[in-house]
Amino acid sequence: FVAVVEQRSFSRAARLLGISQPTVSLRLQNLETQLGLRLIDRRQGSTPTATGQGLYNQARRALTELDALDSFAREIGALEQGELRIGFSTPPVALSLIGAFRAAHPGVRMHLSQSNTFGLLERLRRSEIDVAVMTLRDAPEPPFTATPICRQRLVAMVQADHALARAGRVTWEEVVAEPLLVRAPPSMTHTQLDAELTARGLTLKPALELPSREAVKEAAAAGLGLGLVFDSELGADRRLAALTITDADDAAATCVVALQDIAGLPAIASFLDIARAQSRD
Repeated sequence: FVAVVEQRSFSRAARLLGISQPTVSLRLQNLETQLGLRLIDRRQGSTPTATGQGLYNQARRALTELDALDSFAREIGALEQGELRIGFSTPPVALSLIGAFRAAHPGVRMHLSQSNTFGLLERLRRSEIDVAVMTLRDAPEPPFTATPICRQRLVAMVQADHALARAGRVTWEEVVAEPLLVRAPPSMTHTQLDAELTARGLTLKPALELPSREAVKEAAAAGLGLGLVFDSELGADRRLAALTITDADDAAATCVVALQDIAGLPAIASFLDIARAQSRD
Protein backbone atom coordinates (compact mmCIF):
# COMPACT_ATOMS: atom_id res chain seq x y z
CA PHE A 1 0.00 0.00 0.00
CA VAL A 2 2.78 2.43 0.93
CA ALA A 3 4.68 1.57 -2.23
CA VAL A 4 1.61 2.16 -4.42
CA VAL A 5 0.97 5.57 -2.84
CA GLU A 6 4.61 6.66 -3.06
CA GLN A 7 5.16 5.36 -6.60
CA ARG A 8 1.75 6.62 -7.77
CA SER A 9 1.47 3.49 -9.83
CA PHE A 10 0.69 -0.20 -9.32
CA SER A 11 3.22 -1.19 -11.97
CA ARG A 12 6.04 0.95 -10.54
CA ALA A 13 5.26 -0.33 -7.03
CA ALA A 14 5.50 -3.90 -8.37
CA ARG A 15 8.92 -3.21 -9.93
CA LEU A 16 10.12 -1.61 -6.66
CA LEU A 17 8.99 -4.60 -4.61
CA GLY A 18 10.19 -7.19 -7.11
CA ILE A 19 6.76 -8.81 -7.53
CA SER A 20 4.12 -8.83 -10.28
CA GLN A 21 1.50 -6.12 -10.71
CA PRO A 22 -1.40 -8.59 -10.20
CA THR A 23 0.20 -9.62 -6.86
CA VAL A 24 0.33 -5.97 -5.76
CA SER A 25 -3.34 -5.51 -6.72
CA LEU A 26 -4.37 -8.71 -4.90
CA ARG A 27 -2.46 -7.84 -1.71
CA LEU A 28 -3.92 -4.33 -1.63
CA GLN A 29 -7.41 -5.72 -2.18
CA ASN A 30 -6.87 -8.20 0.69
CA LEU A 31 -5.70 -5.36 2.95
CA GLU A 32 -8.80 -3.31 2.12
CA THR A 33 -11.04 -6.31 2.79
CA GLN A 34 -9.31 -7.00 6.11
CA LEU A 35 -9.67 -3.39 7.24
CA GLY A 36 -13.11 -2.87 5.72
CA LEU A 37 -11.86 0.34 4.14
CA ARG A 38 -11.35 1.66 0.63
CA LEU A 39 -7.73 2.86 0.53
CA ILE A 40 -7.11 3.55 -3.17
CA ASP A 41 -9.50 5.33 -5.53
CA ARG A 42 -8.93 3.17 -8.60
CA ARG A 43 -11.05 5.53 -10.70
CA GLN A 44 -8.15 7.93 -10.37
CA GLY A 45 -5.38 5.40 -10.94
CA SER A 46 -3.47 4.92 -7.67
CA THR A 47 -4.64 7.97 -5.73
CA PRO A 48 -5.31 7.28 -2.03
CA THR A 49 -8.75 8.04 -0.65
CA ALA A 50 -9.02 10.47 2.27
CA THR A 51 -9.07 7.47 4.62
CA GLY A 52 -6.18 5.94 2.70
CA GLN A 53 -4.12 9.10 3.04
CA GLY A 54 -4.58 9.05 6.82
CA LEU A 55 -3.61 5.38 6.97
CA TYR A 56 -0.60 6.04 4.72
CA ASN A 57 0.79 8.62 7.15
CA GLN A 58 0.64 6.12 10.02
CA ALA A 59 1.93 3.26 7.86
CA ARG A 60 4.92 5.31 6.71
CA ARG A 61 5.82 6.12 10.35
CA ALA A 62 5.50 2.43 11.25
CA LEU A 63 7.77 1.39 8.37
CA THR A 64 10.31 4.03 9.36
CA GLU A 65 10.32 2.66 12.91
CA LEU A 66 10.68 -0.88 11.57
CA ASP A 67 13.66 0.22 9.47
CA ALA A 68 15.23 1.78 12.56
CA LEU A 69 14.54 -1.41 14.55
CA ASP A 70 16.09 -3.51 11.81
CA SER A 71 19.17 -1.27 11.76
CA PHE A 72 19.40 -1.40 15.56
CA ALA A 73 19.13 -5.20 15.53
CA ARG A 74 21.88 -5.47 12.90
CA GLU A 75 24.15 -3.20 14.94
CA ILE A 76 23.54 -5.27 18.07
CA GLY A 77 24.20 -8.47 16.12
CA ALA A 78 27.44 -6.96 14.84
CA LEU A 79 28.23 -5.76 18.39
CA GLU A 80 28.38 -2.13 17.28
CA GLN A 81 26.09 -1.26 20.19
CA GLY A 82 24.08 -2.97 22.93
CA GLU A 83 25.01 -3.88 26.49
CA LEU A 84 26.54 -6.72 28.49
CA ARG A 85 26.07 -7.21 32.24
CA ILE A 86 29.20 -8.81 33.71
CA GLY A 87 29.63 -10.09 37.25
CA PHE A 88 32.94 -11.19 38.73
CA SER A 89 34.49 -12.58 41.88
CA THR A 90 38.11 -12.65 40.68
CA PRO A 91 39.10 -9.12 39.55
CA PRO A 92 42.61 -9.85 38.14
CA VAL A 93 41.27 -12.44 35.69
CA ALA A 94 37.95 -10.72 35.03
CA LEU A 95 39.37 -7.28 34.26
CA SER A 96 41.77 -8.72 31.70
CA LEU A 97 38.81 -10.28 29.85
CA ILE A 98 36.75 -7.13 30.23
CA GLY A 99 39.58 -5.06 28.76
CA ALA A 100 39.88 -7.38 25.77
CA PHE A 101 36.12 -7.29 25.18
CA ARG A 102 36.04 -3.50 25.37
CA ALA A 103 38.90 -3.23 22.86
CA ALA A 104 37.05 -5.55 20.46
CA HIS A 105 33.60 -3.95 20.89
CA PRO A 106 33.88 -0.34 22.10
CA GLY A 107 30.24 0.38 21.22
CA VAL A 108 28.87 -2.18 23.69
CA ARG A 109 28.10 -0.75 27.13
CA MET A 110 29.28 -2.91 30.02
CA HIS A 111 27.65 -2.96 33.44
CA LEU A 112 29.96 -4.46 36.08
CA SER A 113 29.21 -5.89 39.50
CA GLN A 114 31.23 -7.86 42.04
CA SER A 115 30.13 -10.68 44.32
CA ASN A 116 31.29 -14.09 45.51
CA THR A 117 30.85 -17.24 43.40
CA PHE A 118 27.62 -18.32 45.06
CA GLY A 119 26.07 -14.88 44.71
CA LEU A 120 27.03 -14.72 41.04
CA LEU A 121 25.48 -18.10 40.27
CA GLU A 122 22.23 -16.94 41.84
CA ARG A 123 22.30 -13.66 39.91
CA LEU A 124 22.85 -15.57 36.67
CA ARG A 125 19.93 -17.84 37.52
CA ARG A 126 17.70 -14.80 38.07
CA SER A 127 18.95 -13.19 34.81
CA GLU A 128 20.28 -10.16 36.69
CA ILE A 129 23.63 -10.53 34.87
CA ASP A 130 24.51 -12.08 31.50
CA VAL A 131 27.92 -13.60 32.19
CA ALA A 132 30.18 -14.02 35.22
CA VAL A 133 33.86 -14.66 35.96
CA MET A 134 34.23 -16.82 39.06
CA THR A 135 36.30 -19.53 40.73
CA LEU A 136 34.75 -23.01 40.95
CA ARG A 137 35.84 -26.36 42.37
CA ASP A 138 33.61 -28.35 40.00
CA ALA A 139 32.05 -27.60 36.64
CA PRO A 140 28.53 -26.24 37.18
CA GLU A 141 25.55 -28.36 36.17
CA PRO A 142 22.81 -27.17 33.77
CA PRO A 143 21.41 -24.61 33.23
CA PHE A 144 24.98 -23.23 33.32
CA THR A 145 27.87 -23.56 30.91
CA ALA A 146 31.44 -22.79 31.97
CA THR A 147 34.64 -21.96 30.09
CA PRO A 148 37.77 -22.56 32.23
CA ILE A 149 40.41 -19.81 32.11
CA CYS A 150 43.10 -20.90 34.55
CA ARG A 151 43.70 -23.29 37.42
CA GLN A 152 43.83 -21.86 40.93
CA ARG A 153 45.90 -22.87 43.98
CA LEU A 154 45.67 -21.46 47.46
CA VAL A 155 48.77 -19.57 48.61
CA ALA A 156 49.70 -18.15 51.99
CA MET A 157 50.93 -14.66 52.75
CA VAL A 158 52.56 -13.19 55.82
CA GLN A 159 54.06 -9.90 56.88
CA ALA A 160 57.35 -9.38 55.02
CA ASP A 161 59.49 -9.74 58.16
CA HIS A 162 57.65 -12.86 59.41
CA ALA A 163 59.84 -15.86 60.33
CA LEU A 164 58.24 -17.96 57.56
CA ALA A 165 58.99 -15.36 54.89
CA ARG A 166 62.58 -16.56 54.35
CA ALA A 167 61.60 -20.11 53.44
CA GLY A 168 59.00 -19.02 50.88
CA ARG A 169 57.08 -22.26 51.31
CA VAL A 170 54.98 -24.06 53.89
CA THR A 171 52.92 -27.23 54.25
CA TRP A 172 49.30 -27.39 55.34
CA GLU A 173 50.40 -28.61 58.79
CA GLU A 174 52.54 -25.50 59.15
CA VAL A 175 49.69 -23.32 57.90
CA VAL A 176 47.20 -24.51 60.52
CA ALA A 177 49.79 -23.94 63.26
CA GLU A 178 49.59 -20.19 62.53
CA PRO A 179 46.77 -17.73 63.34
CA LEU A 180 44.73 -18.03 60.13
CA LEU A 181 43.17 -15.10 58.27
CA VAL A 182 40.50 -16.33 55.87
CA ARG A 183 37.53 -15.02 53.90
CA ALA A 184 34.25 -15.63 55.63
CA PRO A 185 31.80 -18.12 54.14
CA PRO A 186 30.16 -18.30 51.74
CA SER A 187 33.22 -17.83 49.54
CA MET A 188 35.08 -20.17 47.23
CA THR A 189 38.31 -19.42 49.11
CA HIS A 190 36.76 -20.70 52.33
CA THR A 191 35.16 -23.66 50.52
CA GLN A 192 38.46 -24.71 48.93
CA LEU A 193 40.40 -24.26 52.17
CA ASP A 194 37.93 -26.32 54.19
CA ALA A 195 37.96 -29.11 51.56
CA GLU A 196 41.75 -29.31 51.46
CA LEU A 197 42.16 -29.39 55.23
CA THR A 198 39.37 -31.97 55.67
CA ALA A 199 41.01 -34.21 53.06
CA ARG A 200 44.20 -34.17 55.15
CA GLY A 201 42.48 -34.68 58.49
CA LEU A 202 43.22 -31.12 59.58
CA THR A 203 40.81 -28.74 61.26
CA LEU A 204 40.13 -25.20 60.15
CA LYS A 205 40.26 -22.85 63.16
CA PRO A 206 40.59 -19.32 61.80
CA ALA A 207 41.81 -16.51 63.98
CA LEU A 208 39.76 -14.07 61.89
CA GLU A 209 37.11 -14.49 59.19
CA LEU A 210 37.11 -11.39 57.01
CA PRO A 211 34.59 -10.10 54.43
CA SER A 212 36.94 -9.75 51.44
CA ARG A 213 40.32 -10.78 50.06
CA GLU A 214 41.45 -7.16 50.42
CA ALA A 215 40.68 -7.33 54.12
CA VAL A 216 42.63 -10.60 54.38
CA LYS A 217 45.64 -8.93 52.74
CA GLU A 218 45.47 -5.91 55.03
CA ALA A 219 45.20 -8.10 58.11
CA ALA A 220 48.24 -10.12 57.02
CA ALA A 221 50.19 -6.93 56.28
CA ALA A 222 49.30 -5.70 59.77
CA GLY A 223 50.86 -8.82 61.26
CA LEU A 224 47.63 -10.37 62.51
CA GLY A 225 48.43 -13.80 61.11
CA LEU A 226 48.81 -15.88 57.96
CA GLY A 227 46.40 -14.98 55.14
CA LEU A 228 45.09 -17.34 52.45
CA VAL A 229 44.03 -16.37 48.93
CA PHE A 230 44.06 -17.93 45.46
CA ASP A 231 47.32 -17.37 43.61
CA SER A 232 45.83 -15.16 40.86
CA GLU A 233 44.53 -12.80 43.55
CA LEU A 234 47.81 -12.31 45.40
CA GLY A 235 49.16 -9.33 43.46
CA ALA A 236 52.30 -7.41 44.42
CA ASP A 237 52.62 -5.84 47.84
CA ARG A 238 56.00 -5.08 49.44
CA ARG A 239 54.46 -5.45 52.89
CA LEU A 240 53.73 -9.12 52.22
CA ALA A 241 55.72 -12.27 51.48
CA ALA A 242 54.04 -15.02 49.47
CA LEU A 243 54.41 -18.61 50.63
CA THR A 244 53.86 -21.55 48.31
CA ILE A 245 51.83 -24.28 50.02
CA THR A 246 53.75 -27.31 48.80
CA ASP A 247 50.93 -29.83 49.24
CA ALA A 248 48.08 -27.59 47.99
CA ASP A 249 46.06 -28.94 45.07
CA ASP A 250 44.75 -27.13 42.00
CA ALA A 251 41.21 -28.48 42.03
CA ALA A 252 39.75 -24.99 41.60
CA ALA A 253 39.58 -23.06 38.34
CA THR A 254 38.51 -19.58 37.35
CA CYS A 255 35.78 -19.86 34.72
CA VAL A 256 33.47 -17.71 32.64
CA VAL A 257 29.92 -18.88 33.34
CA ALA A 258 26.66 -18.15 31.51
CA LEU A 259 23.23 -19.72 31.16
CA GLN A 260 23.24 -22.32 28.41
CA ASP A 261 20.14 -21.01 26.64
CA ILE A 262 21.60 -17.51 26.08
CA ALA A 263 25.28 -18.42 25.57
CA GLY A 264 24.82 -18.01 21.81
CA LEU A 265 23.72 -14.38 21.98
CA PRO A 266 26.31 -12.20 20.18
CA ALA A 267 27.79 -10.27 23.12
CA ILE A 268 27.89 -13.31 25.42
CA ALA A 269 29.30 -15.55 22.68
CA SER A 270 32.04 -13.01 21.95
CA PHE A 271 32.95 -12.75 25.65
CA LEU A 272 33.18 -16.56 25.82
CA ASP A 273 35.36 -16.60 22.68
CA ILE A 274 37.73 -14.07 24.29
CA ALA A 275 37.82 -16.25 27.40
CA ARG A 276 38.74 -19.32 25.33
CA ALA A 277 41.49 -17.36 23.58
CA GLN A 278 42.98 -16.33 26.93
CA SER A 279 42.50 -19.73 28.57
CA ARG A 280 45.54 -21.11 30.36
CA ASP A 281 43.70 -24.13 31.72
